[in-house]
Amino acid sequence: MSLYTTYGSNPDFENDGVWYKATTTEDGREVKFLLARMGGANKRYEIAAENAAKPFRRSIRKDTIRSEKAREINMSAFVNGCLLDWQNVDDENGEPIEFNKVNASALLKKLPDLYEDLVDIATSREVYAEEGVEEDSGN
Repeated sequence: MSLYTTYGSNPDFENDGVWYKATTTEDGREVKFLLARMGGANKRYEIAAENAAKPFRRSIRKDTIRSEKAREINMSAFVNGCLLDWQNVDDENGEPIEFNKVNASALLKKLPDLYEDLVDIATSREVYAEEGVEEDSGN
């Protein structure tokens, strides 16, 4: 197997995203997230990360930034650079949540394990290979 087969990725998938199936609701709807790659050819993420970190460069450079602030910066970069859309996402009362950046940030703050799972998918090179992958976490 060549290096390109092993490590190559599809820049269209990296930029336009791939759908990740996180779970299925009790009524059978698939909860999905459209994720662009966190890195690779995704320049939108690079710009979002730079913008999120800009006000805190000094603290980052001196390694004095608090872990909570670093997580907030990373989440902002993820929401603005990688999370492109979702389907069938409901609140705790079963009401649909419209996709937008404010709602996405609020949801990921309330469900930090979901955030961690989505970051894991967005950083996985296998997901953005030529064939692409639709994951199911099994939740």
